[in-house]
Amino acid sequence: MCDPRPTYPVAGPTGNADFVYFEAEDAFANTGLGGKTWSVNNTQDFSGQSALQSLTDSGVNVTQGNALANSPRLDFQLTLAATTTYAVWVRMMGVNNAGNSVHVGLNLNTAGAATATVAPPQNNVWVWVRAANMTTATAGNYLASVYMAEDGTRVDAIAVVRSGNATTPPFDERTWAYATNRKVAQ
Repeated sequence: MCDPRPTYPVAGPTGNADFVYFEAEDAFANTGLGGKTWSVNNTQDFSGQSALQSLTDSGVNVTQGNALANSPRLDFQLTLAATTTYAVWVRMMGVNNAGNSVHVGLNLNTAGAATATVAPPQNNVWVWVRAANMTTATAGNYLASVYMAEDGTRVDAIAVVRSGNATTPPFDERTWAYATNRKVAQ
């Protein structure tokens, strides 16, 4: 049995070496938009119960500036400190060069603008990709959001870290999380 879905909001990382890890399928909200959704995808070597893929895969691209209004998104709610810089890692897989990127945002209380775009260095393998640093203005509940940039892209998990931590999330993606062995690094 896998861990139950997290109770939101989840406390954010407090130390420079801490990670807060989420499976994509356990998002606080999975919001479809414009006929596109984040749907279950069981490509080999996903972690948890499944991965998610932005479907339908028809070659649609959405710019970072238009992501909030035009992209399906996954939201993960965290309680974060004031004036602290964080980074979001996305464990993802591109299916081809027209389906291999997502946008990421970190916004107070509600979904907002995407502020970074990430893509894996190669397609058809799961890889952790780090988004640009994002700084919180005030303490409170934030949404770490993953928006579809190119449909067809697959997302397995995200990890939120303090910006000083440049280490790739230390999780064995092939190991399931169990109630007695949670996948949380601190």
